[in-house]
Amino acid sequence: MSNALHFPLQSARSRRDVLIGGLLLWIPVLGFVLNMGYRLQMVHRMQRNQSPWPGWNHFPELLLHGGVASAAILGYHLPALAVLLLAWKLASAQLALLGLILGAAATFFLPGFMTFYAYDFDPMHVIRPAPALRRVLHGGRAYLKAWGIGICACALSFAGLLLLGIGFAWTSVWFWQVAAFCFSRVFSEQYGLLE
Repeated sequence: MSNALHFPLQSARSRRDVLIGGLLLWIPVLGFVLNMGYRLQMVHRMQRNQSPWPGWNHFPELLLHGGVASAAILGYHLPALAVLLLAWKLASAQLALLGLILGAAATFFLPGFMTFYAYDFDPMHVIRPAPALRRVLHGGRAYLKAWGIGICACALSFAGLLLLGIGFAWTSVWFWQVAAFCFSRVFSEQYGLLE
């Protein structure tokens, strides 16, 4: 676990990339999309036994790949959002619970396509949910361990709120990179995506 938590901070170049990612988050929507593209590029390079840093180059590619993945994330969460909106309009606790369950399921499912999309940037990985679901179910203990580390990193990232709230931009970038590292290791090793 300490390897994963230390991963985004292990060198001057990696820390610089976290700093840049946090600064970019202050740009609404575009900052999130660029950070998503950065993480995909980071995984892509690690799968080829290349250094993931520096990663803030080729911004059009980061924007393209981050845009595809962000659209997929939104698409997978649309049913949950629709149910939550209906729950709010009807003031229904049962529908709200269903919406939260659907949202959690969609989030749990996402890493099943992200590592594969990062491997070859084929958009078919993001629009075919059945293979992604099979990968998640096949992930076993390693996948659950990755989630455990990710949840711990997510909880730790809220410490950034103690820095007048603005530190959360950088601690959330750190968390996303920890999660990308964990999930990509699970699926890259299981499916032979490491070159």
